[in-house]
Amino acid sequence: MTMDKIDALIDSLSDELEPVAPMGHPLVRMLPLLLVSFCYVVAVIAIIGLRHDWMIKMLDDMGYVFELSLALGVFVTAGLALGWLAIPDMRGQQWITVIPLTLAGVFLFWACLRLCYESSPYFHFHLGHCALDGVFMLMIPLAILTLFLRKGATTHPRLAGVMTILSFSGLSWTGLRLTCGADNFSHAFLMHFLPFVAIGVLFGLFARKIFRW
Repeated sequence: MTMDKIDALIDSLSDELEPVAPMGHPLVRMLPLLLVSFCYVVAVIAIIGLRHDWMIKMLDDMGYVFELSLALGVFVTAGLALGWLAIPDMRGQQWITVIPLTLAGVFLFWACLRLCYESSPYFHFHLGHCALDGVFMLMIPLAILTLFLRKGATTHPRLAGVMTILSFSGLSWTGLRLTCGADNFSHAFLMHFLPFVAIGVLFGLFARKIFRW
């Protein structure tokens, strides 16, 4: 190929270039989305109504407050991690995903301890209105986080799926514990949280197709 043809090829390729706005910082991009998701769940809580003893639980039950704080921490840190995962190289800060995974591990350990120590031979599982409330709480946050990540170019679709699951699950669990009066942790975790687990499994199975680019 002659130099003239090479120059012509370069010129033709250059003519197709268009200016592209630089991608904003992940923190700046994610905070508004997390705030919208949080406000949505607050609105759902206002419609459903807080459990009658929520103030007593907040003042007298350290374990209850710890559980809510841990779930909110998972929501925030996993949501922020999605901002970095939307960038192919994650800005060289892959460690950002360690924080929500660690908090989720602590939450699961806490849940296992409570399941062991609070189980009862007279306990019967049954689905109630709280499970449906939980589904309503996760719908909009799940849609917001998924659509945001699809606009990016993640090279870690499965990890992105895990972070999405952790984020909306942490927020929905917090809302559910503020509205549902069921204090048997086995019932609350295994039955009211079941919709989150089922949706999370389906989401994980299709993560590569959902987040491909």
